[in-house]
Amino acid sequence: SGSQRALLRELAASKKTGKLLEIGCGDGRLLHLAKESGWEVTGIELSRQAADYARKKFGLNIFTGACEEICGKLEESSFDAVIMWGLIEHLDGPLAALRAAKKMLRKGGLLVIYTPNANSIFHRMARGIYRLTAQTISFPMERMIIAMHFLYFTPSALRLSSGADRYKVR
Repeated sequence: SGSQRALLRELAASKKTGKLLEIGCGDGRLLHLAKESGWEVTGIELSRQAADYARKKFGLNIFTGACEEICGKLEESSFDAVIMWGLIEHLDGPLAALRAAKKMLRKGGLLVIYTPNANSIFHRMARGIYRLTAQTISFPMERMIIAMHFLYFTPSALRLSSGADRYKVR
């Protein structure tokens, strides 16, 4: 997608290439784009079906299992970039996943997290609708976005949770 290509262009501005790990890589499209851009890529995916598809379609190196389990088997401090694209809001234990991701990074590495912003105008409008209707309309975010999101993060909460040394919020 266009936003994934934009991410890779921005990533290239900081790190030309290197080793990249995507946690929650799904069908492997982002990893495939990164590989085409010169990155040495590895993925972690919980869904065996999605991981099998990515391996078959793009020939990617993908481990199947939970983030913390797989990261525990990989060499620490071995990646220049770790990406969590549309993942963290689905996790019931995001802090453990963030800690595992951070352990994978080399000194000066980049942790890239893409998630809905709980401070966005869209989220604030949804909360306002909820309050204005005296809570007769179930929290609209669950209707407007995805019912499978466990948590929504603000940029400041994400900075604190990730323990990142450097960060950029868009």
